[in-house]
Amino acid sequence: MGLTHAKDRLPSPLHPSWGYEIEKGGTTMWERWNSIMPDGEFGPVDMNSFNHYAYGAVGDWMFQNIGGLSTVEPGYKRSRIAPVPGGDLTRGSGSLHTVHGCSPRAGPTATASSP
Repeated sequence: MGLTHAKDRLPSPLHPSWGYEIEKGGTTMWERWNSIMPDGEFGPVDMNSFNHYAYGAVGDWMFQNIGGLSTVEPGYKRSRIAPVPGGDLTRGSGSLHTVHGCSPRAGPTATASSP
């Protein structure tokens, strides 16, 4: 799945997509696209987690690309804020709370450092 295709799948409320999971009430990453079918029925019960880490990698991708939040130094002592817009995705937001403080709201690219 290419970057543009992934960004197209994010906001879409149609099955299969992450937007579809939100439309169905999801607040976490599901194990499968068909955990809840379009007709409301549950998918196969032998593999049907509604909080699955494998797609947590997608969550990390969203923080780094949509929110533009990444570490420059270990522990986020210095952070980079550089969103990568594209596809049908037209807006997004994010924040990062660390032991060093909270990320500032910034323009297209910024670097935040703790004292």
